[in-house]
Amino acid sequence: MRLDVFLDATDSAGETEFRRAMAVALALKAPRGHDDYRRFYRRVLEQLDAERRDPRHSLSARLTQAA
Repeated sequence: MRLDVFLDATDSAGETEFRRAMAVALALKAPRGHDDYRRFYRRVLEQLDAERRDPRHSLSARLTQAA
């Protein structure tokens, strides 16, 4: 994913929403290499999308599924 695509996709997210999505992505796996960063950015976008579709979407639900 290119940076401009990621920035466009996250432009409408609020700061709190964006930080929460990043925390979820980091809790699943901290990126260490090229492929890990690709997955990290994809997970951030997935989390933001899930929160937009269902405002009740919780951080704990996402972490429980990954465990």
